[in-house]
Amino acid sequence: MKYFSCFLFLSCLTLPVFAKGEVSFTDDDIIGVDIAFQIGGAKAHSAQSLLGGRNIAGIGGRVGYHLGSIVFLDGEILHEPKALRADEEKTVVLGGVRLGTIFDDTIGIFAKTRVGALKIDTDILIPEKDFHPVFDYGIILEYYLPINNQSSRKILTRFDIGGWTVPFGDTRVYDGFDHENMPIYKRLGTQHFLAVEVGIGFRF
Repeated sequence: MKYFSCFLFLSCLTLPVFAKGEVSFTDDDIIGVDIAFQIGGAKAHSAQSLLGGRNIAGIGGRVGYHLGSIVFLDGEILHEPKALRADEEKTVVLGGVRLGTIFDDTIGIFAKTRVGALKIDTDILIPEKDFHPVFDYGIILEYYLPINNQSSRKILTRFDIGGWTVPFGDTRVYDGFDHENMPIYKRLGTQHFLAVEVGIGFRF
């Protein structure tokens, strides 16, 4: 998994080199906004990591702001309600930039780097903190479909693959009982996750 993380990081550094100077939307290389609904989540690299290595699944939304160049602003929120997992509730908020371009008015390729916060509502973390920092990096692929042959208005589909780094620090997680039937807690430290998201939205 560490080799895959290195690949994503190097892609974030090199992908902008191949980007064009302007977004290739016909007659639409000015400021614009994307709004999208998405599903996604992340899984710890190690089975012994956060919450036993189980998935963090969520539903949410995303807003993008493209500047008519290789620089795009990007923000999102993902929420996993207790309805999906009775003993936990998680919310992830991320924001940052993506660098890349849109080729032939159809396909967008970007490298992303974002920061944000993860909130976990559960009884097995000590101490319980309101938020934990998250660092996100990876690759974004988008595909655009025209509406009524208007190139400036498009439905978009988006696929993200990246890595989350979450420094939990001294936060500990419940890990069973010892031979004297006393609870055991292990320090989480810095956790790494493989994150995948899929969404569909509209570009104004």
